[in-house]
This record gives sequence, structure tokens and C-alpha cells, in this order.
Amino acid sequence: MHGRYWVPKNICFYIGFFVFALAGWAGPLLLYYYNPAIAAKFSRESIPFFDLNRPGNIGQWFISLLWLGIALFSLMMVFFVLSKAWLHYSDASLPREVNGISLNEITHYNGLARAAFWVFFCLLSVVMSADTVCRCTPLAYQWLLEKSSSQTADGGDRTFLTIVLLVAGGTAALFLFAAIRGYIRSFCRESRFCPKWGFRFTVVPLLLCLTFAVTVPKTESAADGAGSAVKAADSGEKSAPARSESGAAAKSDDGNAAESDYRTISYRREDSPAGRPELESIFGINVSFEKRFHLSKPVEEYVHLGKPIEDYLFGRLPELSLVQVQTFLRWGSYGLFIICLAGSLGLLARGERADYDMLIATVNARRPQGLACFQSPRMAKDAWKAAK
Repeated sequence: MHGRYWVPKNICFYIGFFVFALAGWAGPLLLYYYNPAIAAKFSRESIPFFDLNRPGNIGQWFISLLWLGIALFSLMMVFFVLSKAWLHYSDASLPREVNGISLNEITHYNGLARAAFWVFFCLLSVVMSADTVCRCTPLAYQWLLEKSSSQTADGGDRTFLTIVLLVAGGTAALFLFAAIRGYIRSFCRESRFCPKWGFRFTVVPLLLCLTFAVTVPKTESAADGAGSAVKAADSGEKSAPARSESGAAAKSDDGNAAESDYRTISYRREDSPAGRPELESIFGINVSFEKRFHLSKPVEEYVHLGKPIEDYLFGRLPELSLVQVQTFLRWGSYGLFIICLAGSLGLLARGERADYDMLIATVNARRPQGLACFQSPRMAKDAWKAAK
């Protein structure tokens, strides 16, 4: 069977995939949220495979299976485009001009380039699936750091490696963007709409994923957090707010204490005095945004808000701890990006099939009946299936 018959043509299939994938990804997130309540029924502090901050949790396996699905689909598309290129090559014996139409122009197809595109996504998906479960990226980064430190004067400086990785990642992203754009532009106008907007929509969770991966610090598991809190209590440490400056109270230049409504601190503990995490604590900032940017009054007053920003962000949501908010931001955006990427690649494959079906129908309709004998058996069989 031709590989294109494994690519659905109905757009409802891809909408259904997106909805069911989101529902499937919501399962691990909800289990992580209700993990303390579920663990309490078994007289345990936490269930490890429900905790997204523990290795081997169900969220990692779900994302790993998504990457493996993308890899298998990409491998199928490799055989699809290669068989399509072979069909183009088999038509080379046909007359060059049929009713004024150049068959070489109609059937021009960069099969090897498109196969390389899908091979790249297949290999990338396999690597990302393995890294999701095995976490081999830190080892690779440490090896690169050791190699780069021997080439620089300062062995502990990571600036050189960071710049190299940023330049390499930016260059690869530009090449990938150009490849996707060229792939979509090679389709006919009717087949471009869905994959074009699919990849445009995928850019949004990608930017969110990269932003949260850089700004939101990695969180520890609930059990580890409780253990560290117990150690801190045993050692006599106080759960005082984290400040970047020394001193018991922030004072103004004239020696008077600062105003009480001027927020200058954020708490490292999971629960803030207001029962919700502070926005500064979510992004690992030890002082408030007002103090960091030297503002004379709270941010809410600049934008004319009647209550703190956290009340607008978390007021209508269930009560979340600081660790849960950070975990949801990092894992939620990452899972949403992979789901959107899988759907966009499916729409790209749908455009490939729709473009090929239209090409077969066009060549078959404009071919005179007297030249039917020149049609290759493979082409005739494929055109007959397309008409069904």
C-alpha cells in the first residue's frame, strides 16, 4: 500500500488528535496536583511516579511516547516521499509535451531533500525521547564543558560554551525555519493554509517553553523539599524572607523605614503570607520588581490595578504552592509545544498528500486518451486509487 494512504485527509482527525493529546497531557498534570491527597490515602508523603519533579514519572513517559510517535510518523513519511520521488522518476519516459504542458515541470519534486527533512525529525525525536527518560543532556553538556575549558584560559568559565551553543542553536533554528517555509511554499495554494498556521501556532508554546526554561528555576520534589525544610529547622535556620541586601529592615535615605505597602522582599517558602506564591519567587528573584528596577511605588499603581497582580493571576485558580506553579509552567509549556509540533507535522504530511493527489488528478485529466498507453502501470494504479 502506498504510504500516503496512512496520512488522513480529513481535518477533523487532526483536530481530534490535538484535543485528545491535550486531554492525555492534562492527566499527568492533574495527578501531580492531587498527588498529596492520593498519597495521604496510602499513608505516604508522595507517590514518586505522580511527581513530575522525580525521575521516571508518568509525565516523562507520556512525552517520551509523543516523541516516539513523531519518530515513527517521520519514518513513514521518509518512505512516502521516496516512493513519490520514484513515481516521478518512472514518468520520465512520457512525452515532454502533452497538450502544451511540460510534464517535467508538473512532476518536478525534490524527493531527497524532503526525505532528509523527515529523517532529521525522526532522529531528533528519537534523541529527545531518550533524553526525556534517561536525561543524557547534562552528561553531554558536562563533556562539552570539559572540552571547551581546556581550550580557554579560565577552566571554570562557561561563557565560551554558552555563546557557542547559542550561536549553533540559532543557526540551526534559522535553517529549520527556512526548510519548513520552503517545504510549505512548494505546495499548491490550497494545501498551504493548514500547515502554515499550524507551525505559526506552534511558535507560541515554543517561545513560552524556552522562556520558562530560562527564567523559572528547576524545582525539587515535594519529599526533597520537606526534607530540606526539616534539616533547616534542625540546624536552627529561620524561614526568613530572602533579601539581596543585608539588614533587618529596608530603610530610606533619611533613615526612616520604608512604607509598608512597598514590597521589597519575596519568600523562598512554598506558601506566602497571602496564601499564594509571590510572582518574584516563581522566577527565583530574591527582591521585588520595584526594588530591582528602583521604582518609587508598586507596579500595580503604575497600571492602575486595585489589588496585587498575583490576585489576578491565581485568584480564580485552585490553591497552588510555589513548587507546583513552577512545575506547571515548565512542564505544561513543554508538553503543549510537543503536542502542537506533532499536530503541525501531521498537517504538513496532509498537505503533502493533498498536493500529490491534486497532481495525479491534474496529470490524469489533461492526458489525451491516445497517450494512455504511455502511462506507467504504477502511475495508473495510483491514479485509480486516488479517484476512489
